[in-house]
Amino acid sequence: MEFIAAPVIAGFTTAAALTIGTTQIKSLFGLKFTAEGFLETWRCVFQHIGEAKPWDAILGLSSVAILLLMRVFSLNL
Repeated sequence: MEFIAAPVIAGFTTAAALTIGTTQIKSLFGLKFTAEGFLETWRCVFQHIGEAKPWDAILGLSSVAILLLMRVFSLNL
């Protein structure tokens, strides 16, 4: 028996991914600021994007790209 519908599980998974991504975006770009909450964090990210450390951003974004490419290639096997 399925107690929880598939759309509810998909919504929960998406919300969890957004929450985790929001908590990590600051470190991904090497930004230093204090913010509480989802919207305040994203507002501060856009306000401080000029202060991003280039090498931290390159390493973080390239790591994300490699992980996404690994996922795409594993699906095609």
